[in-house]
Amino acid sequence: MMRFLQILGFFLVFLGFGCERAQRFPSPAARKTTTNDPNNGKDEPPPRLSWMEPEPRSGDLPIHFVADRDAEWRQLPGFWTHYPPIPPFFAQPPLAALTSLVWTEQVRAIKIKVPRGLPDPTPNFPPNNPPTYGKWRLGKELFHKPLLRAGDKTFSCASCHVPGTGFTQDERRPPDGRYNTLSLVNVAFNRRQFWDGRVRTLEETLFRSLADERNLTDTESRTLALEQHVWGGFVRALFESDDARLEYQFNLVFGVKHPTQDTVARALATYLRTILSGDSLYDRAEKIRRDRQEPQLTEDHFRELLKEGKAGDFLVEGLAIKARGATLPALIVTGRDLFHGKAKCSQCHAGPLFTDQDYHNIGYRGPEGWPGPGKETGRAVHVPIGLKESRFIGAFRTPSLRNLSRTAPYFHDGSHWLLKNVVEFYDAGVQPTAHLATALRVGGREQQLQLTEAERAALVVFLRTLDGVPPDPIVANK
Repeated sequence: MMRFLQILGFFLVFLGFGCERAQRFPSPAARKTTTNDPNNGKDEPPPRLSWMEPEPRSGDLPIHFVADRDAEWRQLPGFWTHYPPIPPFFAQPPLAALTSLVWTEQVRAIKIKVPRGLPDPTPNFPPNNPPTYGKWRLGKELFHKPLLRAGDKTFSCASCHVPGTGFTQDERRPPDGRYNTLSLVNVAFNRRQFWDGRVRTLEETLFRSLADERNLTDTESRTLALEQHVWGGFVRALFESDDARLEYQFNLVFGVKHPTQDTVARALATYLRTILSGDSLYDRAEKIRRDRQEPQLTEDHFRELLKEGKAGDFLVEGLAIKARGATLPALIVTGRDLFHGKAKCSQCHAGPLFTDQDYHNIGYRGPEGWPGPGKETGRAVHVPIGLKESRFIGAFRTPSLRNLSRTAPYFHDGSHWLLKNVVEFYDAGVQPTAHLATALRVGGREQQLQLTEAERAALVVFLRTLDGVPPDPIVANK
């Protein structure tokens, strides 16, 4: 009873302060009268669009990630332990706010059940941007807000990273764009971002500096957006959108009176880190193997998981598999053995995410042609002076192999549409280059795997077992 009276007293004090909201948040019309644009008529954007020191806020719920190796993982009922959780009490009408205070005493944090097979992503998060529900909710709304400008058109993040197609585009690449759109699924685990690793954290993927908020010509904004993924003017557009509700959310979550590059970046990054997919056929077979404490995956581990009608899901892309008389579990194991053996895939695609987080020249001549002195491409362009290596010339990130069938096309320019095309390239299409990755060399020159048709088919079948369940609908749905 005493605790309830304390909460009620705090609520009444809060309600008194709530009457001042009209003064603290002037109407859009009043704001426009005093400030016609955030640049105040100058070419350079004002510092307040970059960042402001936030005021401490309480009542927001932290988000904790629980991986499948944690004993608590089995106890969690689903991806979200509490959803929709009660929002911060100060974001609600009076009666709901009082209820929220009581619930906040019971729900100390939101726990996300990381899909089976994925590690805990938390060690990859910058310590100055801990995930909270308020930031997540705001980030999700910003992800779908169509205020990103490229030339005379506006987009949202979801325009290119489409939730329904694996948070990527099912087309080669945007017109005039340099790179194929990378999937955002499991992006929380990336050590660096983009095909060329030009930035480290997700917070840096939309903005680089205050200069991004300058008023640019249509040509300049389109070039920056499509070639460098710098979406200039987004915060300025938020400021000018007259969305008082969104402005109020920024104040509730960050304690700032208007959006800044810093707060937008923090909110978006928090949302992106919850786009997770695992629990693939491979992950489930691995669980059976671990539970039995057996040394290696076998046909039996997959046979228990496959049903009669499921084989057709893997027999795609024109692969003549049935004619070989092989069973699906046998094909998967054959593909796995090739992956770790003859095909040498695991030399770069290693670990639970099937990537070494590195950058390699794979002997592919893209639309930019072969790189040369002064025409370096890929990772070499962005490595700082003094740390450059010749192996980075023409080298692009090793993408994760999870969810491949949902994220076509492939390669940094989106030139390959089918998994069998990718396997065929590594089998016989690798071209000689001075900067070719070591894993693709045999005796000092490019390798020829000399895979049979059946082996190529088995390798594709194994790659499809890495497809996990789609990201949770609460995350993926608008």
